[in-house]
Amino acid sequence: MAGRDWMADFVDPGDRARVLSELTAARPGDVANVEFSVSRPAGERRIVQWYATPLAAEEGDARPGLLLSGVDITRQRELEEQLAQTQRLRA
Repeated sequence: MAGRDWMADFVDPGDRARVLSELTAARPGDVANVEFSVSRPAGERRIVQWYATPLAAEEGDARPGLLLSGVDITRQRELEEQLAQTQRLRA
């Protein structure tokens, strides 16, 4: 994704301010655990748990970047909501 605005390309607009805040708080070498929605090209929304590590800047590099890896937790969130709904109906 070098040279691309990944936030504009992938992060849902409603999540952008929070995600930016959480990622800018992390320092090089830290691992930030950030959950946010991404939009797929067909418009499908997925919830992803991201692990982000800011890269250390080299001399003269103002924007070194991030190392990101993520796990799609959309199904997990759906199941959690189903469980919560079932528990509400039981009560």
